Order: sequence, then C-alpha cells, then structure tokens
Amino acid sequence: MIKLLNILREVILLESEKLAKQYVKDGKLSNEDLEKLTAIDPSPTRKFVGWMAKQWISKTVTDIDDLRNTIEEYNVFLNKGKAKTKDINAFRSFADLKKEVNTINQSGEGISVKDLESDADNIINNSDLLVMSPHTHEASRKLGLSYFSFRDCEDGGKDSAWCTTYKTPDHFNDYYHSHNVTFYYVRVKSPQMIEQLKQAFPEKYKAMKVVALAVLDNGMIDGYDGLDEKLSKKEINTFINIAGISKILVPRRSPEERQKNYQIILQKKIQQYIKDGGKGDLDLSSTPLQSLPDNLEVGGSLYLYSTPIQSLPPGLKVRGNLSLRDTPLQSLPNGLKVEGYLDLENCKNLKSLPNGLEVKRFLDLTNTPIQSLPDGLKVGEYLNLKNTPISKKYISEKYTEDEIRKMIPGVKSQIFL
Repeated sequence: MIKLLNILREVILLESEKLAKQYVKDGKLSNEDLEKLTAIDPSPTRKFVGWMAKQWISKTVTDIDDLRNTIEEYNVFLNKGKAKTKDINAFRSFADLKKEVNTINQSGEGISVKDLESDADNIINNSDLLVMSPHTHEASRKLGLSYFSFRDCEDGGKDSAWCTTYKTPDHFNDYYHSHNVTFYYVRVKSPQMIEQLKQAFPEKYKAMKVVALAVLDNGMIDGYDGLDEKLSKKEINTFINIAGISKILVPRRSPEERQKNYQIILQKKIQQYIKDGGKGDLDLSSTPLQSLPDNLEVGGSLYLYSTPIQSLPPGLKVRGNLSLRDTPLQSLPNGLKVEGYLDLENCKNLKSLPNGLEVKRFLDLTNTPIQSLPDGLKVGEYLNLKNTPISKKYISEKYTEDEIRKMIPGVKSQIFL
C-alpha cells in the first residue's frame, strides 16, 4: 500500500512540476507563456501549472487575468475543503473549473454583520464620479455587488470581477491588513467623462467605467478595470487625469490603526455569529485572530488557517470542518470532537494530541512534529501522517500495512505515510 502511494505521488509530481516544461521542449508552449503561468500559480509547489499549460495550449482559456483569478479562488476553496473536485486534473476544461468556482461563490449565506458592511469612506459622489474606499472585506464585497457591479452573471444579475469583492475574505484581508494597501473603487457616471474615456481607451472604454485602484504601501498605484484586467502605468495615469483624482489617492489609516480595528472587527464578527445562533461556517482565516471565546459552538466549519492562534478554548464544538493549517498552534482542548475534517498541516509547534480525540472524516497531520498518537483516537475516514516522526519511524522500520493498522485501530479507512 505504501509503495503504491509513493508511485501515485510521483505521478502527480510529474504532472504538476514537469509537464509544463515538457510542453516547452515539444514546442507547444513558449518560455514566456510558461513564466506567466508559473507566476500566477498560487500553490507553493506549483501544482496547477501543468494543468494550466494544457488548457492554455488547447485554448480553452485565453485571458491570463481570468485564469489567475479563477485559479486563486479554486486554491482557496481547495484549502478550505469547499471544493467538490479535489484534483484539478479532473476538470476537462477551464469552463468546468470556472463553473465550479462560480457555484461555490454564489452558494454561501448572506453577510450578517451590518456594521462591517458600512465601513467604507465615501470620498466623492457627484454627477461625474462615485469614489469609495472600503476598510473591511464585508464593505468591499457589498460595494462590489452594488455600486461597482459590472460583470454580467448567468442569472441575469451583476457582480464584480475584482478578487477583493469575492465571498472569500482572503484576498482583501491579505492586501489590506498584511500589506497596508488602500483601495479606491471608482465609477464614472457623466456622459462627458465617459466620452473622454472613449477617446483615450477606444477599445476598452466600457470596462473603464468601473476601476479599482490600489495605493500600495510604497506609494505606487495598481489598477484594474471592470473586467479585472490589470492596467498599465500609462493607462492608470491617463484614467487618474481624466477623473481628476490624483490628490485623493493616498494611504488611509495607519498600520497600527488597521490592526487595532481588525481585532475589534473580528470579535464583533464572532459575537454576531454567536448571536445568530452559530449557524453556517465561521471563516476567520488569514486574520490576526489570537483567541476564541470558551464553549464556542460552530454549526458549520471553522476556518482558522494562517492565523497566529496558539490554543483553542475548552468546550469548542465544530459540526463541520476545522482548519488550523499553517498556525503556531501548541495544543488542542481535551474532548475535542470534529464532525468533518481536522486539518493540522504545517502546525510546527503542535507536539501532541489530546486523548479521546474524535474526527469523523479525516485527520491531516502532514509536516507536524507529532511523535505518537493519543489513546482513544478515532478517525472516521483517513489519517495523513506524511512527513511526521511517526511516518518516518514506520517507513524506516518497514512495518507492513497490517502492522500499522493494528497500532492505529481507531482509523476506519486509509492511513497515508
């Protein structure tokens, strides 16, 4: 069994890391295109580049920005366990991938924290322009679905193509809180100014009616049109001059103020979630969250990956998935039961698990320093021990699959080493 798993990993590795380069050798893909595709692969191991190269060659996708946004969204959903299709190679075309991503985006519950939705500065609102600057993901998403919606949806409505307005908060939170980016959403309203856009951008002026400008921490400005196509520096300067907004494009709120407000926002979000009955998912991933209240009950999944949280509170109940990957987590509470999956990958400070831990689906301990498994451990589906001291011991001492299963009787299905 172990040998078979190793063979399968080698096949996947070949597909993800070597296939694209082989396309270049065969003359099917240029080096320039390979560099572009590699640059937009959001995974640390570049596991998507082979599939993207295949789609690029077959021309199921020709828009690099559309591919970038879709693959980033898919990677987020994959890490959260929300993606229905776990292997990107199962998608026969880019259209199939995009369909699944759009379905997940549109299937979530509405935003319930109203004060977070309203945290945006109204900079200009006259007959020529509407300019607003959001300070929370909730406000950014609301603006993207209302005043600054542009892209046509299959159901006849409109939404925004900008990744900072997607349902998942990762993109906005990373830019705004981790890199101190200030966003300005601009809608051109007057016929006179639209005519100026038409003269300056004859082929794309319609998409320039709605523009997102990002003022970076170093003072540089990035820009994206209504279809989320990145603008050149020349195009950005031309747009800014037509709109006459150069003086307002400055960083807003200091890093210290942002972090202080962020902690308040997170606690408000948690309290509102509790007040609403603890229904649905609670997504706190990629935030500076440091603690959770005691006896928290999460009716759906709890996402805490890429946070600085070090411990979980007593009495925590999670009826869906619990994702803690890439955190400095040091301990789990006694009696923890997770009805979905428990993702502890890359928790480098977690050295032990509590006795009686129960996980109904699967438990992922990849890249953790766990040296032994606790008494009474129960895992309903599979246990991933890859790159752990346990795995290395089992492999080096050449235990058979039957011997390993006897040592871990609580695992109902597969054990991965």
